[in-house]
Amino acid sequence: MKWIYGFLAVLFFSQFECGPTEPSHDSCSQSATVKDLAGLDGCGFVLELKDGTRLVPQKLTYIQAPDSAQDPGYYFHFKDGEKVSFDYRETEGLDACMAGKLVFLTCIKTSGSAQD
Repeated sequence: MKWIYGFLAVLFFSQFECGPTEPSHDSCSQSATVKDLAGLDGCGFVLELKDGTRLVPQKLTYIQAPDSAQDPGYYFHFKDGEKVSFDYRETEGLDACMAGKLVFLTCIKTSGSAQD
């Protein structure tokens, strides 16, 4: 009978996740300019920060398309020179484009104003 109580306790506590919280999907606190690097081997659109740092948005392949909250970058249409607001988390993956750090976009939207 004790193992049933133990199992129920483990099941109850497994419903709660302890760990770092994800940033809000609505914050989009970073700003960048979209750059088209299609001329470089393996590259496409990158996000260039004000300090010149480039971030390469991770492009995941899905069996079934995710909703926009799961992968905001999947539905975003990049345009060269466009100003965007975004948030991201760093990934440990590799990409053929070695023009910047590979990141997963958690939020992205077109900026209302140009930020120089």
